[in-house]
Amino acid sequence: MKSKDVFPAVFGRHAEAYRDRIRPPFERGEARGRLLAIDLLGLRPGERVLDLACGPGTLTHRVAGAVGPGGLVMAVDLAEGMVRLAREGAPANVAVALMDADHLGLRGAAVDAAICGHGFQFFPDLGSVLLELRRVLKPGGRVTASFPTSHPERKAKDLLVEILAELPAAPEVPDQGPTLAILEEPARVRAAVLAAGFTSARVERTEETITYANPEELVSRMFGWWDCAWRLESVSAARQAELRSHAVETLRRRLGDGPLQLPGATHVLVAEA
Repeated sequence: MKSKDVFPAVFGRHAEAYRDRIRPPFERGEARGRLLAIDLLGLRPGERVLDLACGPGTLTHRVAGAVGPGGLVMAVDLAEGMVRLAREGAPANVAVALMDADHLGLRGAAVDAAICGHGFQFFPDLGSVLLELRRVLKPGGRVTASFPTSHPERKAKDLLVEILAELPAAPEVPDQGPTLAILEEPARVRAAVLAAGFTSARVERTEETITYANPEELVSRMFGWWDCAWRLESVSAARQAELRSHAVETLRRRLGDGPLQLPGATHVLVAEA
């Protein structure tokens, strides 16, 4: 299967679950990578900003507040369900559109800055996306992008993988491979950005820990992640309930009643056109 067949569809079908999963970490300041991407963008009142792969608008509304009523945020995503959520309650200085990241329907030099929160890993042709970002940015424009990277502490995550092994296999998306290989190495990310015509690029790493009150909350959020949600679609409601109960019991037995913490790490790209 291809990335553009899988990801927009599954994220669109499970947009509400995705929104509900990432909202608490943002409210508690735990989503440090994506929040750092906003800070490093250095937004100023009146600027025009592109929010690429905007999802349910989690970053969009924060960016809109930073540029103020005289600015504009153009939020785009390829998942219809995400676009619908991003439009809900959007302030007047936000325009949301269904748009492909490597075929942006914007004129050249249209924006002062661009941001992409945890979207790069889903693009099959990262080079093409970077070229589009460079095209729509004004000279001297800035871009930041967060994307997950590995963390040495994997006890909780390995346990989740073990629990999910009972589900049908997640879809294989081979055209995602080249992008994932680039994102594994900051030097390759920087090289790709410079090759797209940017004048400077650096990658920062930040560690973050997401906290869940108890095993029930962790399982509820886990079942809303794209690959788990996809795998659950072919499972009956009764079987889903059994799996949920088993997952909660396993987590409680192995990790305790909570709070449960999942450590992770994020890379943040900072570049200038």
